[in-house]
Amino acid sequence: MQEKKKQYILDDLLRIILAMFVLTVLFAFSCLLLSHGARGIWLAVLAQFMGEQTGKGSEGGWQYMSPYTKTVKDGKLYYNNGFWDTYRTTWAAYSLFTPEQNNELLLGLIHHFEDSGWMPRWVAPAGTNSMVGTSSDVIFADAMLRGATLTDEQWQLAYQSALKNASMSEFKGASGGRDGIDKGLFLGYTPGGSQKFSWSIEGYINDAGIANMAKELGDMDAYTYYKSRATNYVNLFRDGDGVENKWLAAKNADGSWTRSKVDPFAFHDDYTETTALNMACSVPQDGQGLANLYGGRAALAEKLDQLFETTLETDTVGANQGIHERREAQEVKMGEYGHSNQPSHHIPYMYLYAGRPYRTQEKVRQVLRQCYVGSRIGQGYIGDEDNGEMSAWFIFSAMGFYPLNMGSGELVFGSPLFKKITLHHENGHDLIIEAPNNSSTNIYVGGLTINGTPYSKTSIKQTDLTDQLKTKDVVLHFDMQENPGTWGTGENDVPDSLTKGDETPDPLRDRTNSAAVVAEDVPTTLSSGDSIYSANGENLKNLLDNNSKTSATLKPTDGTISLYYTFAKPQAVSLYTLTSARDGKDSAPKNFTLYLSNDGSTWTKADERENVTFEWSLYTKPFKTNAADYVQYRYVRLDIKSDSEIRLGELELMSTEMPALNADALDGMIAEAIKAKKALSDGGYAPLETLMSAAIGEAQTVAAKENKTDAEIEEACRKLINAMSEIEGMKDLWTKLDAIKKVDTSNMPSAVQNSVRSAISNAEEVTKNYNSTMDALKDAKSQLEQASNDIQSYQDLVAKIEEAQQVYEGLADDAAHKDALNQAIQNAQTALNDPNATIADFNHANDALDLNIKLAQAKFRNAYEKIEAEEFTKFETDAHDSRIVNDGKNIGGVASGTWVKYSNVYFSGNGAKKVTFFYAAQERDAGGGQIHIRLGSLDGKEIATLTCPATGSNWSNYVELSGELTEITKGMHDVYLYFENNTGKTYVANVDWFRFTEASSSHEHSWSNEWSKNETHHWHACSGCDEKNDVEPHTPGAAATEIDPQICTVCGYIIAPATGHIHHTTTLVPAVEATCVDMGHRAYYTCSGCSKLFANENATEELTEADVTPKTDPTNHVGGTEIRDAKDATYTEEGYTGDTYCLGCGNKIAEGHAIPKLTPAPAPVLPVIPSKPAQLPFNPNAGSNVSKFPFADVPSDSWYYSSVKAAWENGLIDGVTANEFKPNATLTVAQTIKLAAALHQLDRTGEVSLTSGGANWYDSYVNYAVTNGIIEKDYANYTKAQMNAPVTRGEFVHIFHGAEEAYKAINTVADNAIPDVKTTDKFAAEIYEFYRAGILTGSDAKGTFHSASTIKRSEAAAILLRMFEASARVSIDLP
Repeated sequence: MQEKKKQYILDDLLRIILAMFVLTVLFAFSCLLLSHGARGIWLAVLAQFMGEQTGKGSEGGWQYMSPYTKTVKDGKLYYNNGFWDTYRTTWAAYSLFTPEQNNELLLGLIHHFEDSGWMPRWVAPAGTNSMVGTSSDVIFADAMLRGATLTDEQWQLAYQSALKNASMSEFKGASGGRDGIDKGLFLGYTPGGSQKFSWSIEGYINDAGIANMAKELGDMDAYTYYKSRATNYVNLFRDGDGVENKWLAAKNADGSWTRSKVDPFAFHDDYTETTALNMACSVPQDGQGLANLYGGRAALAEKLDQLFETTLETDTVGANQGIHERREAQEVKMGEYGHSNQPSHHIPYMYLYAGRPYRTQEKVRQVLRQCYVGSRIGQGYIGDEDNGEMSAWFIFSAMGFYPLNMGSGELVFGSPLFKKITLHHENGHDLIIEAPNNSSTNIYVGGLTINGTPYSKTSIKQTDLTDQLKTKDVVLHFDMQENPGTWGTGENDVPDSLTKGDETPDPLRDRTNSAAVVAEDVPTTLSSGDSIYSANGENLKNLLDNNSKTSATLKPTDGTISLYYTFAKPQAVSLYTLTSARDGKDSAPKNFTLYLSNDGSTWTKADERENVTFEWSLYTKPFKTNAADYVQYRYVRLDIKSDSEIRLGELELMSTEMPALNADALDGMIAEAIKAKKALSDGGYAPLETLMSAAIGEAQTVAAKENKTDAEIEEACRKLINAMSEIEGMKDLWTKLDAIKKVDTSNMPSAVQNSVRSAISNAEEVTKNYNSTMDALKDAKSQLEQASNDIQSYQDLVAKIEEAQQVYEGLADDAAHKDALNQAIQNAQTALNDPNATIADFNHANDALDLNIKLAQAKFRNAYEKIEAEEFTKFETDAHDSRIVNDGKNIGGVASGTWVKYSNVYFSGNGAKKVTFFYAAQERDAGGGQIHIRLGSLDGKEIATLTCPATGSNWSNYVELSGELTEITKGMHDVYLYFENNTGKTYVANVDWFRFTEASSSHEHSWSNEWSKNETHHWHACSGCDEKNDVEPHTPGAAATEIDPQICTVCGYIIAPATGHIHHTTTLVPAVEATCVDMGHRAYYTCSGCSKLFANENATEELTEADVTPKTDPTNHVGGTEIRDAKDATYTEEGYTGDTYCLGCGNKIAEGHAIPKLTPAPAPVLPVIPSKPAQLPFNPNAGSNVSKFPFADVPSDSWYYSSVKAAWENGLIDGVTANEFKPNATLTVAQTIKLAAALHQLDRTGEVSLTSGGANWYDSYVNYAVTNGIIEKDYANYTKAQMNAPVTRGEFVHIFHGAEEAYKAINTVADNAIPDVKTTDKFAAEIYEFYRAGILTGSDAKGTFHSASTIKRSEAAAILLRMFEASARVSIDLP
C-alpha cells in the first residue's frame, strides 16, 4: 500500500506539471485571441518528417530514406500521425490556419503511397496496425474541398490511395486497406464483432469524402457509387419502440445482429473505444438521413438528449470501465458524452441537423467550460491530446465554428467563446470573429452577419470565407443573447446532407441473388427464380456470393464472352460493379458492353466501356448505366471483347428501391410520357414521336378501364416506362449520325468509306420516316457504331505504323527483330493502300505491328533461355503471392497455394514442347508437390503439370526436372507458376530457374482422324505441329433450301445456311389514322406465303400482331374543340379562360387559367379588320386582351404569325388547346368543311351558331354545307375514314370556294401560269380564281401550288383571313 501511495503521489506531481504547461499554453492562446493587436496565431504541426537538405532531387533539395524501400527518395516524408485520432479536427485546422504547410504535409503523406503502394492508417514512420478506418481517404478529400493546392498528378495519387483502401479487397493490416472488405463491400457493412461496426461506420464517412473527391475530379461513376455507399449505415439501423430503443448496431454476415440486445453503456468490441449511445449519432455526412431514420428532426434531437441526459451509475462504470476514457466520460457529468475520446467530438454539433442550433450552442459552451479544466486534479484537458485533435477542437469551437462533416469542406456554426478573435490568414487578409455582447450567460446566437449581410444557414463552405480573404477582410459578427432564439432554425438552415427531404436514405443495392441457378443455355424464357449463364463459364455462382476472394472463369467464343443474368422479377439497373480476381488486371475485362432487355431478344445498350483498367487485383470498380432509374428489366447481358479467358470475383447489378406501381403511378407516367412526346416533336425525332404516341395510347387504354386489375396496372407501368426508356435512349442515334457525318473519310480506304456511306444513308432514311420501327432504328444505330469502329480501326493502324516507324528508326542496324519489324510496317502500309483490304486486315496488321514492336524493344523473355525464378514480375500490383520471397538466387517460401508471374515470355519459331525446372525440395517439409504452368492468368490455360519429388534432406540439393507440354506453345504469353502440395506437407520447392525447349522442325506427324476445316477447304491436322494433310476443297452437296443447308459431303462443313422462308409476294394494307374516337393502325404488308406481317414491301422488318392491332389514339383529337366554363374578368373578380374540350371524344384536353381583374383604366379597343366591322361578331379575344396572344408555338418571327394572330383575334380560328395552336398540324376533310360552313354563316348572318351534332361530330356542318351549296351531296355519303383523312390543298380550295359567291380579281394570272396546275387539272378553275383574287400566292416565286399535298393549320389561318378580309389579300406577279 505504501508503494502504491508513493506512486499515486508521483502520478499527481506529473499531472500537475503537465496541467500547468497545458493551461499556460491555453491561457496564452486565449490572451492572444483577445488581443486586438495580435499578429496572428501559428498552429504547431504535430506531425514529424524524415529528410535532410542534400541540395539534390526534385523537391527543393530535400531527400529521405524510405522506410519501405530502404532507398533514398526526393521530398519530406511526414509520419507519427494516427489518422483515426486526427481526421476529425486536426487536418481541417492545418488547412485553415497554415494552408501552405498543409500542402507540404499532404505531399509528405502521399510519399507513403508512392513508396509502399498503400496509405497506412497510422504512420510511425512506416505503417502501424492501429485503430480502425482508412481515414486518410477523408483527409485527402477534405483538403481538396478546403482549397489545398497540390498538382493534378499529386491529387490523382491521393485519389488512387483512397480508392485502393475503399475497394481493393485485401486487408493489409499495418500497410493499409479495410478489414472485412472482401465481404463487407457487397453486404453494405463489415460483418461480425471485434470492432467491425466501427470499421463500417468509419467506412461510410470515408466513402462520403471519396464521393466528393470523385466529383471534383470528374469521375462520376465513382461519385455515384461512393455517395450511395456513404448512406449504407441504414443497414445497421436497429429499430425499436420509441427513439430511446433505436440504435446503430453490428451485424453478422447472415444479417442477424451480433448481440441479442443493445447495451447502451457497454465498452465492448463492436464499438471502438466508445459505446452504443455515442455511436447512435455518428453519421456527420448525412445528418438529415439519420434524422429521418429516427423519425424526423425532433426525434434526432430526442436521441441526442438521451445521450447527454443519461447518468451512469458508478458500479456500471466500474464493471465496464475499459480504458481511461470510460472513467473520464462519467467524471465530466455530461451524461454519456465522452469528450476525452474522438468518437464523441462531433456529437454536440449534430443538433444542427435536428434544427436545434441553440442546443449545439449550449453543449459546445459546456464542453469548453468543463472538459478543458482537468478531471481529478486538473491536467488542462481530459484524456489524450492525440496529435492535436483535442487542441484543434478547442480552437475551432472557441472561434465559433467546427468541421462537422469532414470530406465536405464545410464549417458549421456553434457559439464563439470570446468577444473578438482575429486570424491573420496566409491569403493576405484577416478573418475576424466578433461577438461583442458575449459572456458566460450570453451563449446563444441571436443572429449572424458576414461582412454585414445576414446569414441564417448553420454551415458554410470554408472556401467561401478563405477565397474572400485574398482581396479583403471577412467579419463574422455574432449577436449573442441570454436565451435560445430562432436563428438557424429554418427548414433550409440545417447543414447539407446526402439525403434530401423526409425520405429515409435509399442506397444502391445489388439486385442479383446468391441463390440464382446456373442456367444450361442462353435464357429465353423466365424461370421461377434468378439465373446466370455464360457458355463454358466456370464457377459462375462465385460472382454472386458476396465474396471477392472467390472467382469465376469466363471463356470467349470468337473473341466475345457473353455473361447473362435473368431476374425472376424485373429490376432496374442504374449502376453495376465488376471485381477483378486475384490475378488482377491481366484477367479483368477491358472492353465490354452492358445490354438490358425485357424479352431476351430485343436489347437496349445501357453502357459501353473501352480500355478499362483495373488497377489492382480484388478491386471493385463501378460503372453507371444510361438506363433510367425507374425502368426495370428482366434480362441483363454483359458482352466482353476478349480473345483470352476473363476472371471476375464479383458482379453487382444495382439500383435503388422502385416506387409502387399503382394507378396513381400510371397516371403520372402517362403525364410524363405526353411531355416527352412533345419534346420529341419539338426536337425533330419524327419516328420516336410516333412510337411514343403508340406507347401512350396503350397505357391510356389500361388507365381508362373501370375494372383494371393490379397486375394490369403494374404491367402497363412497366411497358410504358420501358418504352419511354427505349425511345429516349434511341435519341443517341441522331447524335451518332451528326458526329459521323462530320468525319472526313475522303482519304480513308474504300472499306471504311463504304461502311460509313452505307451507315449514313440508312440512318438518314430511317430518322426521317415517321413509321420507322424500333428495330429499324436499332439496326441503323448499330450500323453507325460499326462504321465508327471501322474508322477507329483505320486510325489505330495509322497511329501504330507511326509508332513502329519511330521504334524502327531508333534501332541499331544489327538489332534483333529489326527486319521483322520493317516487314510488319510494310505489310501494314500495303493493307492501308489496298483498295480491297477489309477491316479485319487492318486489325490483323495492327496486332502484328504491336507484337513486333515488343520484340524489337526486347520487352520479352526468351522462353528457350534460362528464366531466373527470382526475376519474377515485380512492378505490377500483385504479380506474385506475398509468401514467396526472393532468396537472391532462387525463390523460397514456396508454400502450397502460392503463385508467381513472369510477363512477356516469347515462344518463337516452332514453339515449345518441353519445360525444365532446376529445383530443390527438402524431404521433411516438401516433396510430392506440383508445379502448374498456366498462360495468360492464374486460372488460364494449363500447358503442363510437373510433380516434384523430394531432392534430399536439406534445401540446397538442386536437381533438374523436365516434362512435356500438353500442346505446342507459340507467341508471347504471361506465364504463371502455381504451386500445390496435397500430401499434407507445407512447401513445394525452392526454384532456381526454368526454361522451355523448342519443338523440332521435323518430327513424326500424328494426323487427326477428324477433319479440320475453314470456309474453302478441309484437311487432317497434325497434333504436334501446324502441318496439314489431305488438303482438299469442299465438295458441295445439294443447294440450300428453306429448311436444309448446303453442306460439304466430305467433312460436313456448312457451305450455305438454309434460306428460311422467302417472302415472295407482299400485299400492302394501307394505314388508317387513329383518333380519339376512331380506331386506326399503321400501314403494313402481309406475306402471301406465310401470313407474316412486315413494315416494308421487301419484308425485311417483321411486325407482330400487336404492332398492327387497331386502337384509338387518345392524343389525336378530332372534331374540333370548344371552351367550357369560361368567365370574363371584371373590376372586382378574376375571370377564367375556360377549359378546352375535344368535341370528338368529349374529354378535357387542356386546363384554363385565371384572368386577372380588370384595371380601372380601360384599354382602348383596337379594330383588327376595319373594312367589315358589321360582319364581325363580338370577339372576347379582341380589345384589352389582344396583347395576350396565347400560342407559344407560334413564333413572332414566323411568316404566319400575323395571320394566325389576326384570325384568332377575330374568332375565325382557335387553338388545339388553350395554349397550343400546332401550326404544322394538318387539316382533315371534316375540319375543312366545318371552317367553310362557319365562314359562310358568319358572312351571311354576322355570327356562327353552328355546333357539333348528329351521329358524328361533323354531321351538322356537312348538312349545312350541302344545303347551302358549299359542297356537293356526295360528301354526305363519306365514310369516317374519308372524313378524317387529311385534306389535299386542291380539295381545300374546292371546299372553301363555295363559302362565298364571288371573288374580285386583283392579280393577272394567265392560264397555265401556275407551274404545277394546268387548266385541265382537277380543281384548276377554283385554284386560278383564288390566285387572281390574292387569296393564294404559291409556295415559291414561281407560284408552285402542290395541289396533292396536305395543308397546315398555319396556311389555313392565312387563307381564312384573306377570304374574310379583302384588304388582307396579296398582289402577286407570276413569271
